[in-house]
Amino acid sequence: MANLQRDFELRAYPGIKKTLHHMQSSIAVMGLDNKLADYLDMDLYDRVNSKQVKENLDFIAEICNKAVEEAKQYLIALNNNN
Repeated sequence: MANLQRDFELRAYPGIKKTLHHMQSSIAVMGLDNKLADYLDMDLYDRVNSKQVKENLDFIAEICNKAVEEAKQYLIALNNNN
């Protein structure tokens, strides 16, 4: 997420696309690929303005951060049951 933020601030859209590409497998493993598929479309970032890119990246961050928090809570619950 830090790379996405940095590349957005630098308007380095090829970097954004590269980072999103690398995130795809992790997003799929977490079961978020259907929810984020439209936001991971690399061609999209060639067609939208910076405001839309920012909104997309904010949405991706929100969903990913929620997923990480859910995973942490799940691990805590597992550890408490053992």
